[in-house]
Amino acid sequence: MTVFYYNTDGDAIAWRREANDSFLFNSDAEPIGWFPWDDEDAYSMDGDYLGTIVDDERLLRRTYQPHRGYVGTPGYVGYVGYAGSAGRLGYLGYRFGFEDVPEHLLVGDPADSSGTDLAPTDDDRAAVQATGLMLGAAALLGSVAALGHVTNKWKERQARERAEMAALNPAPTGAPAGWYPNHGLLRFWDGARWTHHVAPMGSMPPPVAQARPHSTSPAVVATAWMVALVTMGYMIPWAVAVSRSAPNHAAVGLVNFLSGWTIIGWFVALVMSLRPVSDPSRAPW
Repeated sequence: MTVFYYNTDGDAIAWRREANDSFLFNSDAEPIGWFPWDDEDAYSMDGDYLGTIVDDERLLRRTYQPHRGYVGTPGYVGYVGYAGSAGRLGYLGYRFGFEDVPEHLLVGDPADSSGTDLAPTDDDRAAVQATGLMLGAAALLGSVAALGHVTNKWKERQARERAEMAALNPAPTGAPAGWYPNHGLLRFWDGARWTHHVAPMGSMPPPVAQARPHSTSPAVVATAWMVALVTMGYMIPWAVAVSRSAPNHAAVGLVNFLSGWTIIGWFVALVMSLRPVSDPSRAPW
């Protein structure tokens, strides 16, 4: 016995050959959907949600239908036959969470519904997500490439500036430590490089104390690393500074102890501990 289904206005929009028929047809006897889970939810022949049987005689569409997975293939529709007279029902009114099934979903062949915007399928959503991921990956790679380009340009500029400074301030190669003319001033040469000590030309420059390398006793170094071990790595920057006999090891320890918990402070202390200690032209932190 034919079972008809209606919209909220009471118009017949679909039917089944019998109550337990797996297929759903429109008024032109074209297959428009099926019931893959043998419940009230009908899905189109393409696997998209179509509507739900409400009150045993209304075919309405949930405004929100959770994804239920892949519905599979509907199979062979079979002989349809004549639907018979549908008649009409009364007006249903508003039903919370439901709406009438759009007319384009009641067309048997989606290709015949030209100019109609079909609801997006799961494949459409997957394609949009894949496109978004590819665009995001391309943007990330572009950002990394741009950052690398800027970094290389900055390094080239630094190298060029150092070369220009070297040309303006030639070093007395092989000369012993002492005061030498340098760009209109007397500058102290420590035997390996220029220092920050300068004096006017023709004046008697003051004596400059040469930086003397010093080393920390093994006992102090062992103690520093024991403290770093006890603090589970918290005082590692200070232990590194002590091991390198850095003249700023006290400042490193203070920064490490007071601000190391901020993570940024820990890395600042580590950078301080790795600062060169053999360059007398640079004052310790």
